[in-house]
Parts: sequence; C-alpha cells; structure tokens
Amino acid sequence: VYGLSSGVSSGMALFKGEAQTLDKSVQTVKSLLTGLGQAFGNLSPQGKDAQEQSLPLEQKLYDATTVTSHWLDGVEDHLFASGDFLPEKVEAHLYHEEALAKDIDEVIEEVKEKKGAFFHILPEPKNQEAIEETLSCLQERLHVLGLTVKQQCERIKDHLQQLMEYQTELKLLITSLADSKYIVLQKLAEALEHTVTEQLQAILQAEDDLREFETRIGHLKERGDDLQPDQAILLDLSKAQDMYEELTMIVGSSRSSLNQSLALRSQYEQALEDLADLTN
Repeated sequence: VYGLSSGVSSGMALFKGEAQTLDKSVQTVKSLLTGLGQAFGNLSPQGKDAQEQSLPLEQKLYDATTVTSHWLDGVEDHLFASGDFLPEKVEAHLYHEEALAKDIDEVIEEVKEKKGAFFHILPEPKNQEAIEETLSCLQERLHVLGLTVKQQCERIKDHLQQLMEYQTELKLLITSLADSKYIVLQKLAEALEHTVTEQLQAILQAEDDLREFETRIGHLKERGDDLQPDQAILLDLSKAQDMYEELTMIVGSSRSSLNQSLALRSQYEQALEDLADLTN
C-alpha cells in the first residue's frame, strides 16, 4: 500500500475547477481520521484479528494520510496567494487564518494519536519503514505549515494594529485642522484691530502651523502607501488634505491682504515724503 510516492510531500494543487474549499476539505480529513480511530478501537492490540486486518488498516491509514496531504496542498496554495486580499477584508482574513491554524493543530494531534494507535495494534507491520517515513513526513509538513499560518496571523495582527494607530493619528490630525481653522480665523480677526506688527505675528504663527500640518499629512501619505488602508481611511485622508488646503487659502489670503496694505502704506509714506520735499 505504502511507497515513497504516496504524495505526502507533493506540491500538486488541491483545487481544480469547482473544487471544495479548505473548510470542507479539513472536515473530510477529520472524518477519515475519526473513522480510522474507530477501526483501531474495534481491534485487540497484537491480536489475531489485528493481524488479519493488517492490510485493510494500512489502506485506511494510507487513505487518511493521502487526503490530509492533499488538504495541505490546498493550504500551501492558500498561503502563496494570501498576500493578495482587499484592505477591507483584513479582519475577515485574520479570522480565516486563525481558524486554519486551529484546524492544523487539531489534525496534528489526530495524526499523532492515530500513529501511536496503529503501531500499538500492529507493532511490526509489513510496510513498517514506509509507513513510518510517510507519517513522519506528514507530521513535519503539518508542523511547518502550522507555524507558517501562525506567523501569518501575527503579521496580520501587526498590520491591523498599525492601521488602528494610523486611523487614530489621522483623526487627531483632522481635529487639529478644525481647531486650527477656528483659532486662525479668530486671531486674524482680532489682529485687524491692532497694529500691522501684531497682524504679521498672527500670520507667521499660522504659517508655522501650516508647515507642521504639511509634514504630518506627508508622513501619513507615505505610511498609507505601505499600509494600503481601506476606502474609509483614504476618504479621511482626503478630507484632511482638503482642510489643509482650505486653511492654506485663508492664511494666504490674509498674507496677501497684509502685503497689499504694507505696499499701500509704503507708497503713502513715500508720497508724503515727496510732498514734504516739494513744500520745502
């Protein structure tokens, strides 16, 4: 029944055409392993009936091993493609990966248990060496893929954490922009009732704030390129950009008005000087 070409380390894809999902496949694996356990339970260890059922038992073990191996082919295919998921589906992707990690852990325990039960009933089966090698390869593959899926879960969790921090920083920026707009309008209005120097100070302070906002928005855009946030977060980023541009126009308009006033004042003073010279 057993041979080195049993398919345990095969790279063959599980899914062809309208094939079953990973969830359905693992249920088949668990069902076969459960049936194998029931078959073992009906036999006496090292008894005559066990010897008579040696070949059928090996066949059942082989079938369970092969189906498990093919399921792992599907898991490998999934891992290769799992980097391509929509930003909106990050949480759903994490849920699926955690469920997959749990399934692999359960299958690892089932295979370990069934391997022990098989050699307890048949300590020295005819194909002992091939069986041991096949099961060892299967167990190693299960452990490697289990570890890989868990690492994938940690990467997704880290990505989600970064997205949450990014979204928090973005909301704080939007709040700061709104507050700054109110403060700038208030200060500029108050400054109009004071000296030109005070007006200039208000504008310079507003321009300093604008440079800080520009830096923060640029930083968020760079991080967004790496994080690939969902559409809702991108809309918030666009909103922040619009608020920044509006604030820039307000400050720019005030600066332009002040410059014009200063130019007129300079012209007026020059005219007075010219008039004084003529009078003299």
